[in-house]
Amino acid sequence: MISLKKTLATALVALGLCVAGQTEAKAQNVFETGTNIASVGLGASLHTNAAGKQTGSMTINLAADHCLNGHIWDDNSAFTLGGQAVINMYSGGTDYFLGPRAGLHYHFIPALDTYCFVALGFRGDHSNESKASSFGFGYNTGIGLRYMVAPSWGLFVEAGYGMSVLNIGASFSF
Repeated sequence: MISLKKTLATALVALGLCVAGQTEAKAQNVFETGTNIASVGLGASLHTNAAGKQTGSMTINLAADHCLNGHIWDDNSAFTLGGQAVINMYSGGTDYFLGPRAGLHYHFIPALDTYCFVALGFRGDHSNESKASSFGFGYNTGIGLRYMVAPSWGLFVEAGYGMSVLNIGASFSF
């Protein structure tokens, strides 16, 4: 089985090759006012059970961002509002999250989007062992890096806190 470290290292090398192989810089930033980007990613997290024991888990992360303002304080900054859904699967059950997500983006170089985000919403948990479920307030926050390989798609990596610790995946602009 491929370890998470090897998967992350492969994704980072692929991202580096995409950046290095780009011969012509794009004239515009990833986000301009009105731009939409949808992302899907796989990741890892930790789940703490009722006894306090932590186990590793796999996450599936879906996010959508709509750029409300493509020039907040200069031409490289942007503010987005969208939504996020996360499913966190661990050996004893499933956690899930659904809520709105706000992001602050900055483009240091064309086609490279650095960002931070906060998502607040509803979180649920279902335990296979006790058959118990809970529902309440949840959050997910983090920082990310997205490189647009082409104008319509790119690759991203996010490190966060809340529902997922690490995500890698693809983004699609429309």
